[in-house]
Amino acid sequence: MANEKIIQSLRSLSNPFEPVQVDDLTDREFVGREDFLEMFHDALNEFNDSQVISNILFIGPKSIGKSLLSKKLQFMASINMATFSIELSEAEPIDTFQFILRLIDNIIDQFSDTNNFIDEDQITNWLSYRYKKVPTLTFVQSDLRLPYLDTTDLDNINEEIVYKDISFLVNALMKSEAEVKGIQIFIDEFQQFIENKRLLEILTRVTSKLNNVCIVGTGRKEIYSRPDIFERFIRVSKIYEVKALNKMNGEIRQAATRPLSQKLKCSDFDAQELFEQGVLPTLERKTGGNPLHIRLLCSAMFENFKKDNKATNLILNRD
Repeated sequence: MANEKIIQSLRSLSNPFEPVQVDDLTDREFVGREDFLEMFHDALNEFNDSQVISNILFIGPKSIGKSLLSKKLQFMASINMATFSIELSEAEPIDTFQFILRLIDNIIDQFSDTNNFIDEDQITNWLSYRYKKVPTLTFVQSDLRLPYLDTTDLDNINEEIVYKDISFLVNALMKSEAEVKGIQIFIDEFQQFIENKRLLEILTRVTSKLNNVCIVGTGRKEIYSRPDIFERFIRVSKIYEVKALNKMNGEIRQAATRPLSQKLKCSDFDAQELFEQGVLPTLERKTGGNPLHIRLLCSAMFENFKKDNKATNLILNRD
């Protein structure tokens, strides 16, 4: 049983397992994902040296932690890279043109106030095109090609035009005072490219030509069942399978105890003592190592503990 001092400290805490769907964790809380963190550091260090970065694709079941890994990499990369993130949707498929426009919007919006980025008349031209549908510059005067496309004919949108505009932006960023060396495009629900093969082909070709622009995707295993859509991207990317936490390595228990030990500033062993005997083995069996399911059950246990003033540990509801 945990000592009384730790129990009292636990009662004073807000729920350490909320939100259950986290956007970020400290390195120490990335239980069972230490190899990924090391890989992120290595990839970014290599990029700093070589100015070359590869596409990355995280593949795994739903709620296994792919997006959390992607967000961690985005946070780490944002020190010296421009980042753009988007979640593809089955309910609202995004077309090729709108995706590229949103990417350029995001980059210009992030860095429009940066010294020596792109000229003010170029920014005004882009904003006028986006909000009024009328560019303020002629085709010859503009550094960006997309505002002059005939969007009634979407075949006009090809990788060469996208390549030229993204290449212009990344080169402008590198010459500016932003201290940015490249662009990372983060795409969640990557399997939704099944609905837009052409966009994926364009992005694959553009990132193959630009060494300092890459895609980081997260998706489910059905990607493997559609080589007609994804084979080329997989061939030029680094693929990482994200699996359930490993019971034999103690990762499930650590995922349950680490938020407590972090908040209480105690050891993981002391945090284990806060759970009723038998709870952690049951947690291992019920969750199968799914990080979200672990946090959901631990959050519920903590809320029940806070409501019961006589409770001396965290108890798993048997229902």
